[in-house]
Amino acid sequence: MIAAKDVSIVIQGPVCGTDDDPQRYTRECIYSARKFFPEAEVIFSTWKGENTSGLGCTKIVLSESPRLEKCLYEDMTEHYVSTNHVLLSSQKGLEEATRRYVIKMRSDMAFRSGKCLSLVGKYDAYDKRTIQWKVFRQRVLTLPQLNPKRANRWFPYSICDWIQIGLSEDIIELYDVPLVDIDSIPRREGMKYIYSADYFGAEQYLFHSLLDRHGLPVKLYSRTDGEGDLYQKNSLGIAMNMVLLSARQMGVKSLKYPGRMYAIEPILSLGYYTFGEWKELYNEYGGGNLLHTTSAVEQVIYSLIFNFRKRSI
Repeated sequence: MIAAKDVSIVIQGPVCGTDDDPQRYTRECIYSARKFFPEAEVIFSTWKGENTSGLGCTKIVLSESPRLEKCLYEDMTEHYVSTNHVLLSSQKGLEEATRRYVIKMRSDMAFRSGKCLSLVGKYDAYDKRTIQWKVFRQRVLTLPQLNPKRANRWFPYSICDWIQIGLSEDIIELYDVPLVDIDSIPRREGMKYIYSADYFGAEQYLFHSLLDRHGLPVKLYSRTDGEGDLYQKNSLGIAMNMVLLSARQMGVKSLKYPGRMYAIEPILSLGYYTFGEWKELYNEYGGGNLLHTTSAVEQVIYSLIFNFRKRSI
């Protein structure tokens, strides 16, 4: 079991909360870190101009907010390209981390428990035949990503950017990428904003960049189209470098999106990997030898809920 005194908790993002209490989520995030990891170093990396009074961190890092650019999703709703905000706030916070292990998390999440540390380093088998796909010293814990065998829409070489837990050198390596040149993202004719299909989101940009700079064959032409067997290569990247855990297993929750998106229980989702499915990847591609990786009950429930939700949207 890793001791909390060996952990830096890097919280990144804006100060956020509700209309009634603009600091609520971030304050609860920091409070939960202090509660469950009292000896940990707690670093909050945010933007100049944010109200950080009374938050109680070990360190507060203030950076200039990168330029924001709007984009259009496929349903024509407007959002922001937030990749550089994720990258810069994470990078600046990680620069201040001094402990052997790091928990990097969003400022609108909170811990339910301290059990995540017991899972770091637990899955340590590696397949010598595919060892070139191992780019971290130790597997990094994160929340589930979409399973291409289930999801209708899938982006290869993506990982959740809400939270990662592992050796500090591995988390630093993950975020060791340049900021995105917003002006280099093409604009489609007649569109006022960037179209979401024409750029890599933070999740895909991070993991694809990591694998690519380690010389692995992961060329992508677009967010969904690339060279070779995308499923197998994506599976190798995940199995050799990541552990996909539900928010419940990791002992965390999303305050902004409770029970939604990456924080949802996978069997209630529209295609995220369950832990059993990650263990199957670990056995097949990562060198694992775990027993009883498939739960028949889980598969039946997942299938029923998946098909019900698919028909209802």
